[in-house]
Amino acid sequence: MMPPRLCPDCGMLEGQFHRYGCSLECCPWCGWQLLSCPHARWRRRLEATGRVPFIFYPWVCARCGTLDPAMFMVPNAEWRWYIERARRAAILCRSCYDQIIQLIDAGPRGRYIAPQAPEKDAP
Repeated sequence: MMPPRLCPDCGMLEGQFHRYGCSLECCPWCGWQLLSCPHARWRRRLEATGRVPFIFYPWVCARCGTLDPAMFMVPNAEWRWYIERARRAAILCRSCYDQIIQLIDAGPRGRYIAPQAPEKDAP
């Protein structure tokens, strides 16, 4: 069992309500960030209905299971080339992503070639 974690924004312990104004609190009606949600102005209704307590859900690499892998970015076109459609919302660690690239580059589909910007005509 994992030890309880603290909310990285407001410092509340897991199972407790976030402090008002916490950027990580979710709206109990729409599920989005409460801080920027129009429902946040209904504080009495929010208290009556029930706020969403903080629970930590770690990011996990979908391929190897590494907890909280470092985030990285690649161009969208590259991601679409290497990651199958059903897995594009998944989290991958960099080493798994690099291994996927190696496997696909060596296979029949071949290597991704980034689109080149069109050359401008010389005056």
